[in-house]
Amino acid sequence: YTDHSGNLDDVFDKKALAALVDNNTLDGFAPKPVYLHGKVTDYDLRQYGGWAKVCCLLMTWEDKQEDINTKLDRVVRQLFYGKETGFLKARVIDEDGTSATGLRPDVIQTREVEDKQNPCCEAACTIS
Repeated sequence: YTDHSGNLDDVFDKKALAALVDNNTLDGFAPKPVYLHGKVTDYDLRQYGGWAKVCCLLMTWEDKQEDINTKLDRVVRQLFYGKETGFLKARVIDEDGTSATGLRPDVIQTREVEDKQNPCCEAACTIS
């Protein structure tokens, strides 16, 4: 996210993004309209309370909260030319204490489906 309007290349480093994907720091990214159009409009800034969504980042990192937050900070600063402002800072928060966050790629796949007739959310969404 950015709060700057105008040419995206003035604040966001697309070459840094490509390098982060190429060196496997990031697994990939999904561009949003701001990224695809290359500019941030006043309309874009109204969508998220003064912030425009540039893209979504995909990463797979070891489940160590402080390491994750350090990497997030480093990645975001690289993407926004290391500026102190103009981007939304991201942090992982462990709401249930200081233990492992439980974040892992297979967390959803390992859940047992209780109602085999109505898998996924269908069982939870049925109205009685």
